Amino acid sequence: MEKYLIKVSKPAFKTTVVEVEAESEEAAALEGFLQAAVLPDDAWRANKAQDYILDIQLVMQTSEQSYIDDSDYINEIDDIHYLPLKADCSIGEGSVPLQPWLMERDSLLLADILRDWQLALDAMYDEHLKEHTQALKVIKSNLEDGRSGSAGAKILPFPGMKKH
Repeated sequence: MEKYLIKVSKPAFKTTVVEVEAESEEAAALEGFLQAAVLPDDAWRANKAQDYILDIQLVMQTSEQSYIDDSDYINEIDDIHYLPLKADCSIGEGSVPLQPWLMERDSLLLADILRDWQLALDAMYDEHLKEHTQALKVIKSNLEDGRSGSAGAKILPFPGMKKH
């Protein structure tokens, strides 16, 4: 049996609420940002940890003799970054808040990373759109057959409505 060191990351998002007075939404957002930037850690509330999955950053085989050196090494590796995707699930809107580390990287490296993310997001989008489309087809078929999700219920067309 071999020994491995596993570096695991867990996203830790925190939120807070600040009250500001301003002339506009844009000015309020900026003032809120500036105030929040200097708040102490105890002014922030952790989001629900169960909403976020652990991420394996690195797996490294080790031996009894090199364990101390390897564990120091694995803790020094600190060039893995995350880009949070913001989702407002109440209205179905999303955005990508840019992070400072993005501005510190070479444009070719960023283009490569962004393309990887784009392909992964496109695959997820296609999968969920297909799932939704299939559900709509079932609903349409049930409507055409005069069935609904409720046992014994029949959907009647409005007067003057054509059946498709």
